[in-house]
Amino acid sequence: MRRHAAAALGTLLLAALTGCADDGAPAPTSTTATPATIASHAPDVLVSVSSTGGEGSPAPGVPDVEVRADGTVFLRTDDGLGVATATLSGDGLAQVREAFAPVSMRQADYADSDWTDQPTTSVLSTLGERPASISVYGFGHDDEVDDPDWDRLAAALETLDDLAAAATPAAYRPSTVTVVLSPVTEPGRAWPLTPLARLAQGWTATGQPCVLARGRDVATLQEIATHEGREGLVWAGLAVDVRPVLRDAPSGCAAAPADGIGIGWFHRVRLAPAPHRPTPVEAWRAAEAVEVAASAATGQEPPEGQLSSYDTVWSAGGAGRHRWIEVRATYPAQFRDDRPDVPTTWRVRVDAATGEVRALEVEGADVRTASRG
Repeated sequence: MRRHAAAALGTLLLAALTGCADDGAPAPTSTTATPATIASHAPDVLVSVSSTGGEGSPAPGVPDVEVRADGTVFLRTDDGLGVATATLSGDGLAQVREAFAPVSMRQADYADSDWTDQPTTSVLSTLGERPASISVYGFGHDDEVDDPDWDRLAAALETLDDLAAAATPAAYRPSTVTVVLSPVTEPGRAWPLTPLARLAQGWTATGQPCVLARGRDVATLQEIATHEGREGLVWAGLAVDVRPVLRDAPSGCAAAPADGIGIGWFHRVRLAPAPHRPTPVEAWRAAEAVEVAASAATGQEPPEGQLSSYDTVWSAGGAGRHRWIEVRATYPAQFRDDRPDVPTTWRVRVDAATGEVRALEVEGADVRTASRG
């Protein structure tokens, strides 16, 4: 394969509709795309191919190639903000449909690679009667796989490459860019965008802090990406992942869901309501200090311990140098009989700026109780 064989491609998403089951009833020949998958794309997508996982694979957020109903094509590139665009003619769109006609969209038809550290190729298609999706691990990377369905999919993706190249792609300037933030110890350069305190912070679907850049900030990001690249950016103690938002697509940066999020080893996190809600960056910056303090006091060190099982509520208070983050944790009642050694509750309060533990309380364990503050 060409670019798609060499790039790490994400979760294949498509649906098919014929065939027979063992009992003689019609069996689906495609895998219907989930509502979450459909909602993560623009409403006019015809085909979208993405890459996730594997060594050296690109970050999520921008598809390797995406075709829209009006003929617009988006392509992942190494230049600038990482997206190029082109426009297919009506004949080009017909060739896309023709190329995918023989491609199976049934998940069970695809063999997976036995190799480790390979990417997963993801395709979402609305070319059939309903949106469909499939996932193929190691697609295009394992020469030992002899699968005619791999070959047909590879041929369809090569057709997309050829059509896009013939349409002369040009750099795409998005109106919105999602900036994903990860607290690090390295200070890096000064924050170059609108001050972080003035930007509404949100969360990615995987629980990472993020902000949305628009207007002049997009122009600033374009200049930085052009001259400094997009890899290894660190601004004001935050590692930065720049993800352009394609036309009419969701940003992937939103408020925390009602059922909670995950932060580090804490998988069951709820945020206190305003005005005591910590920002996503505050919560992530405090997470390591909270983890260390809670692990030492309770004996529940990751990954074997039970920190990820606690229901936690995170709150914030104070201001400036007196800002603090507090986590109150409760071990679920349904687990307590089986684990009497696990403390039923604990509370940790840390300094938001330094991570220093200001208060620590642990209660309800058969084996240890600690309190300091």
